[in-house]
Amino acid sequence: EHMTGLFRRLLNEQAQLGDRTVPMTLMVMQMLWEVSSSRTVGGDLDSQSAILAARAAEIIRTSFHQAISASTIAAQLKCNPDYLGRVFRNHFQCTLTEAIHTRRLRHATTLLTDGRLPIDGVARNCGFEDPGYFRRLFKREMGMSPKAYRALHLRIHVNSD
Repeated sequence: EHMTGLFRRLLNEQAQLGDRTVPMTLMVMQMLWEVSSSRTVGGDLDSQSAILAARAAEIIRTSFHQAISASTIAAQLKCNPDYLGRVFRNHFQCTLTEAIHTRRLRHATTLLTDGRLPIDGVARNCGFEDPGYFRRLFKREMGMSPKAYRALHLRIHVNSD
């Protein structure tokens, strides 16, 4: 179960980082280190927490475009939100909210590059109710506004054909 959790983390990182070989190599090295140094004293607890964290990650992956939060995910998994938050952070090194935002912003970059939806439409399509909040979060995480990101990547896409 521990290896399954680590492998799921690898797949999650690969989905977020794409084909960048250095980060993927580092992730594999981290997995090998964790496997070699792991001591399973409370194996059942660790495997149960890994399963819970993986289920939460799956809900985020499939429902990010809906109105979800740490509380709604915990309610779906029938557990305490604080406990789920601790378990998720231990397994993925980020909070549930950060994971939701990361997944939403990753989808937003795809929609912005596509260029079919207006920015407010991209925000709503990615699960952000407030387009202003989407813009602030996007700028903080990506270092540029959604409009600037779209202009940069549309230009690259057009010139690469």
